Amino acid sequence: MAIPRYKLKVTLRHHTETITALQFSPSGDFLASGSENGVVLVFSTGSWKPVKRFIDASPVTALVWHPLFPKTILCGFDSGDIHTACFEGNESVCLSWRSKS
Repeated sequence: MAIPRYKLKVTLRHHTETITALQFSPSGDFLASGSENGVVLVFSTGSWKPVKRFIDASPVTALVWHPLFPKTILCGFDSGDIHTACFEGNESVCLSWRSKS
């Protein structure tokens, strides 16, 4: 049986392009959203205000929260890059891997 595929055509406040990925954190405290222009926004679900912003040059294709580190998210991009974004308070740390093409 084929599973229907849908393209999400919603614009959250603070995004200027189509959202291509959404993922709630395991605790439900955050919602990460990624868009066609490479922007990843992390929203607090308590206030629905963005708490972090990360940018890449290609569209976001996947978002996955780390199950053991609550403020760590893996971001996959159309270019094949994977970024691990860790944020705590006002600080951010991003690690990157480029796909082998």
